[in-house]
Amino acid sequence: MSDELAVIETEQPTALAPRTYADLELSVLQSYLTQWQQGGSTVTTFSARGICHIAEELNLSIVDSTFRETSDGKGYTFSATAENLNTGRKFIAHVFQPNTMRRGGKEVPDADALAKGATRVNRNALQGLIPASSKSPVYGRLIPHS
Repeated sequence: MSDELAVIETEQPTALAPRTYADLELSVLQSYLTQWQQGGSTVTTFSARGICHIAEELNLSIVDSTFRETSDGKGYTFSATAENLNTGRKFIAHVFQPNTMRRGGKEVPDADALAKGATRVNRNALQGLIPASSKSPVYGRLIPHS
């Protein structure tokens, strides 16, 4: 065996374009929202990431979470209880998550159904405890008004 050390060439990271604090703040805020089309309208709500950050700031926590497969085998029902650890106020959320999804116009099995359902119910439970006064500034900065 040789005692020589191998030299590994690495790429140097490219410099990021300079950004202002306002640009960075807007980018972070945008990551806190999620949007999708439903019934011809755009639905905008907080993403799981955004909810978790706000929940941490407000001392909110998931204190109970359960799921079960539906009796017809078409999906799962989830329940979660969130609690404001400062006030003791609780909010319970329930969601149904199908175990299939549409892809290319066809219904196919959704391998991520459990993860999606758990994320949705926890997000909804925490969001139920977030005061509108905490949501409004974020929505106001990111959602265009007509």
